[in-house]
Amino acid sequence: MVDQQQGRTLLTAEGKRELEAKLPALVAQKREILERLQAVKTYGDAADGGEGSDAKDEIARLDRRINDIEHMLRHARLVDESERDGTVSIGCRVTVVDDAGDSEEWTIVVPAEANTRHRKISTQSPMGAALMGKRVGDRISVHAPAGDMVYAITAIE
Repeated sequence: MVDQQQGRTLLTAEGKRELEAKLPALVAQKREILERLQAVKTYGDAADGGEGSDAKDEIARLDRRINDIEHMLRHARLVDESERDGTVSIGCRVTVVDDAGDSEEWTIVVPAEANTRHRKISTQSPMGAALMGKRVGDRISVHAPAGDMVYAITAIE
């Protein structure tokens, strides 16, 4: 998510740490592929075949991801938790309950940090977008493939 006032990428402190930790691993992975590609090239035209082409595609993918992360980190503005006003915003952990009484907890993050396995949803996801700016007690409706779901916000941390 880009902060329109400052043209910077908004990140939570945790998200920034995760990106900083991910960067060296991606660089190392790229280096391994480059070394493997160099080894294949020593055997003649083999690098021009499938393995070389796959390696080049993977290097290009890694380059894009590395550049994206470096850009985000270079232009990051950390979300200031002291600015919270009781409404759902980036970095908040939100508990919602559906009409059946089932409870879910989500942390609201920018798209770069989203990871549903870790219960982190993007501000641009249907649920995240519906939650933004709401308060405890508010009800939201989220369009889902199975139909619209209604949730009540029971906690914001």
